[in-house]
Amino acid sequence: MGGMALGAAWCARRSAALARPLLAYAIAEALIGVAALGFHEGFVLATDWAYEVLLPALGTGTPILAAKIALSCVLIGPQAVLLGATFPLMSAGFVRAEPKRAGESIAMLYFANSLGGVAGVLASGFFLVAAVGLPGTLALAGLVNLAVAALVAVPARRPAPAALEARPGEAQAGTLLWAAFFTGLASFLYEIGWIRMLSLVLGASTHSFELMLASFILGLALGARDARAQHPELRLLLCHAGDCGG
Repeated sequence: MGGMALGAAWCARRSAALARPLLAYAIAEALIGVAALGFHEGFVLATDWAYEVLLPALGTGTPILAAKIALSCVLIGPQAVLLGATFPLMSAGFVRAEPKRAGESIAMLYFANSLGGVAGVLASGFFLVAAVGLPGTLALAGLVNLAVAALVAVPARRPAPAALEARPGEAQAGTLLWAAFFTGLASFLYEIGWIRMLSLVLGASTHSFELMLASFILGLALGARDARAQHPELRLLLCHAGDCGG
């Protein structure tokens, strides 16, 4: 989540200056796909080195915990940053293509993106890992990323319309950012609590996490669909794309 936040923050500052945000999105998707295809080999090499050399040299306690966190960030941090950039980049392309229906377009895009996330959680957790293992699941996800990149790359070569110039006032933007921060804080408190509660029913199983995550993302998807249907004029959704409208 930290990497995704960094990717979104980068887009908030850079997307307005990008002439082809959809092309940048396609490149990000392609890089994620390549990283997924080579992740298993890199993971095995890194963890073998850590357990044979790094962790024994650190002893016990805090240094080992810090080393594990650092190694995890090195292994998945770059991909997480790219993942965080994908939705804002695609949103920027949608906003510029249909500025008069920006709120409705972003809501529908968020709905489709979240619904795909639900399908990915359930498919990987209940079928793919058991059928093809973790390396196979990663490879399949990487191939999907590459297919998406190829699909978007052709129309993305055309320059997009200029970014919207109007932006919300500083006071309003600050309030919305704090609201988003505390909403995210509460959301993950819910997630941890729900995972622990489901574990009481399902046992110490990864399925507890998968079911919670699928339900959570499905709720986000349905909320976005409802926002599109009930409030198509909601322009505040533009801020998620970095090209904020008035």
